[in-house]
Amino acid sequence: MGGLKGFVRTPGVDARTRRNFSQLADDAAFITDSTTLELVSGVAEVQDLFLRNDANDTTVGILTMLGFSVNPGLADQDSVIAGDTEANLFYVDAGNDRVGIGTATPATTFDVVGELSAKNLTINTAEADLDSRFAGSGETNLLFVDAGLDRVGVGTGVPSLRFDVKGLPNTTFTNCPLLVQFHTTTGYVAGMGGGISLGGMYDATHSTTFGYVAGLKENGDISNTSGKLVFGTTVNGAGGADKTRMTILSTGAVGINTTTPDAKLQVVGDCKFGDDNTNYSTFETDGTLVFTGDATVWDDINVGGINLFGPLGLRPDIDEFLDEVGAGAGIYTYALAVGEALSGSFEMEHRYKEGTNFTFHVHWQGIVDPTGTKKVQWQLTYTIGKTGETLDAKTEITIETNIDTQYEFNQSNFTAITGTDIDIEDQFLFTLERIAASANEYGGDALLATVGIHIEIDTVGSRQISAK
Repeated sequence: MGGLKGFVRTPGVDARTRRNFSQLADDAAFITDSTTLELVSGVAEVQDLFLRNDANDTTVGILTMLGFSVNPGLADQDSVIAGDTEANLFYVDAGNDRVGIGTATPATTFDVVGELSAKNLTINTAEADLDSRFAGSGETNLLFVDAGLDRVGVGTGVPSLRFDVKGLPNTTFTNCPLLVQFHTTTGYVAGMGGGISLGGMYDATHSTTFGYVAGLKENGDISNTSGKLVFGTTVNGAGGADKTRMTILSTGAVGINTTTPDAKLQVVGDCKFGDDNTNYSTFETDGTLVFTGDATVWDDINVGGINLFGPLGLRPDIDEFLDEVGAGAGIYTYALAVGEALSGSFEMEHRYKEGTNFTFHVHWQGIVDPTGTKKVQWQLTYTIGKTGETLDAKTEITIETNIDTQYEFNQSNFTAITGTDIDIEDQFLFTLERIAASANEYGGDALLATVGIHIEIDTVGSRQISAK
């Protein structure tokens, strides 16, 4: 310290030093050339410690000490360092083993009354698992660190996850209570806002963002608060480039694989609905709707009975449908007796699932009282015409149906026709004939309503004019 001297005043206390310390008076000791000052006394009270200027005997206002010890190993005697306006700038409560700053009654081991500023603050470095807590007015667990479970709680002293926030929400937005807020302060340009990065380790030593969620300003207009929500993921390679997978605009439009949806929901690419890999519907990239597995549905290709044609000698008479009391309905069709037949044809429509089986069926009415249970038998003769090929050989199948009620409408379903090698635009050519029943022949005519086939469909139509 150069030419600095000093003395310690200890009224009524004997002051000694290990070296280079001399007694000045009963209440003072003079430090001549000492680096260690030790006060040995039964009373541990030092009222004043001064450094003096050797040249002009004035007090120097700065005291620098490399280290000092107050009351080592002695009785519990409190210590105080005071300031010009603060009586308890630093207070040691030796009896309770507590330290107070700005208070003479510290309530905890270290109690600060007033503002505390720290550039770097480390609590419990590499020590035992001791919890830490920051409290506020009315909130015991403003911030709580559960050191034993390595968790942090805000508003809770028992965090259940690595970071757990509990408390009363902000209700600025209807139906959306807010607990956490992330805002940027970078300009009012489009695409800026707050986001959350979600990621982890991708090898033994490196981590990355795997996905993100962000709320962004939708445009750069001043005072325009329109925002959008984006969801993204990273792809492998190319430095882990990010890709926005879904966007929700301020209008409510949702885009998947597009950031500019122009409908309430717009998907760019395939879109699949159903189970994982067996039964589902798919919107393909070109917009075609395709049904797979149980998602396929059944439909009809029908021809009105009156639209069929029969050659002379086989053509049936025309008769009128009757209502439930036998009155004429004013609607006419062919009425087939045994041995009469009609021919027709239709095309396998473009929604037909190529190669699948289909069922020919007949809707008809019996207008004569069957007087018990009687039978009507139908025979279907058919062949398939394919463009550029000759006709297949004809096939005949039959179906027999019971009738036991007068004026009853009936449906006769033939056994399924194998659809192997049958495609859209193939021509189904047929003759429907009423033939003799195996027994108990129905004596009345069978009035023909419609004939047709039940088909399975896997698309709404075909992708091309003449090909599936």
